[in-house]
Amino acid sequence: MRFSLSRLSALASLLTALMLLAAAPRTHAQSSAEPSKQEKKEYYSLAYTDFQSDNYRSALRNLQWLLKNAPTYPKGDARTYRRTFESYMGLAENASSDTKKRAYVDSALAIAKRAVPEVRAAGGEADEYTWIQRRGRALYENSSVVDNGEARARKLFRKAYDMRPADVDPWYLRRIVRGYYSQDAKQEALSFLDELKANRSDEEEVQKLLDKWYPQFFDSPSERITFLEGQLEENPGDAKVMQQLLTLYQQQDMSDKASRLQSKILESDPTPELYRDVASTRLDDGEPRKAFDLLQKMIEMDEASATAQDYYNMGVAQQQMGSLAKARTYFREAIDTDSSFGSAYMAIGDLYASAVSQCTGGELSLQDRAVYWLATDYYQRAKANDSSVASAANQNIGRYREYFPSKEKIFFKGWEPGQSYSIDYGCYSWIGESTTVKNPS
Repeated sequence: MRFSLSRLSALASLLTALMLLAAAPRTHAQSSAEPSKQEKKEYYSLAYTDFQSDNYRSALRNLQWLLKNAPTYPKGDARTYRRTFESYMGLAENASSDTKKRAYVDSALAIAKRAVPEVRAAGGEADEYTWIQRRGRALYENSSVVDNGEARARKLFRKAYDMRPADVDPWYLRRIVRGYYSQDAKQEALSFLDELKANRSDEEEVQKLLDKWYPQFFDSPSERITFLEGQLEENPGDAKVMQQLLTLYQQQDMSDKASRLQSKILESDPTPELYRDVASTRLDDGEPRKAFDLLQKMIEMDEASATAQDYYNMGVAQQQMGSLAKARTYFREAIDTDSSFGSAYMAIGDLYASAVSQCTGGELSLQDRAVYWLATDYYQRAKANDSSVASAANQNIGRYREYFPSKEKIFFKGWEPGQSYSIDYGCYSWIGESTTVKNPS
């Protein structure tokens, strides 16, 4: 007679379970007589000792006796069922073949399914929620030897969630969502995620789950945008939805919608990050005053989070408004925040170079040309502190060296290369810095 592999596996599972049951000690307790307190105590003690020592085979002989004769001994709960379950799982973990492992897991699952009704029938207490999760975890972790293990596990995880949605650990929630994803069950997934969002989004791990999985169930950014816009219509003040929608608008270059939504968020629930994002947009749109004011509010809200880029942008805003001295103040603040932020050194050099254009009427005087010495000092500092700006710094140095005072002018002035020279006169009095005399070559 020929048997299929599945029938042989099932037969092996049955034989292993029967062998373990047959190993239970034969005593007068198997009759209709009620076992004595002493017998219960002895079997319990033996089972406990073997279980604690991971001697699962020996423990099971005594645990099976307890299940038959005193299932809720000694505290009126399901501890004997739990230890029987864990003993089978311990044997499964160390099984020498997949066939034996499956047999032990099947036995553990059978005990887990019996636990609640049998304990309650005996007048004891058992938590169905815990036992459902226990069964699901056993299936999930042994899915390689159990038919449809993961799918069956996820159904149990969802059943546990429906019983106590506020208590389920995020580990189980992630498996539920992955199950929906693998089945391409979009509507069920979105409904589940919406429920999590409404009830548990204040938990960091749950919010991470939402941020990761929501986008996975949409075929395109536009579909995701439509979904979020619908959510915002239902809950106009939902700051998290607005922030997600704003990010999508920006990614899809939907500038008009992004701008309107930014204004709405600023009116309702602004965050430092939002102030930063909107300020950057305003700066790009040629609105330096609004950009500067938003960055100021961001720093007032959370000064510790201010970055070198933030201070740099404030400097750019002041420069666009025509205030070179104030712009330099913020560029310096950027350097104080991060000494390797090369763009800020470059910006100060550019300020001094642009000052020459503002202060001269056309032909450059010796004093005008000397300002370029100081500008190139900052370009040198920029490339020394930040290699990413080295190429731009070298270009500017080469460009402005052509405007240095000539060797003849330096000679007739009685200056020596390397000599200190202060830029603190006339139109350049606001600069108030010193540089050194430099040869043009």
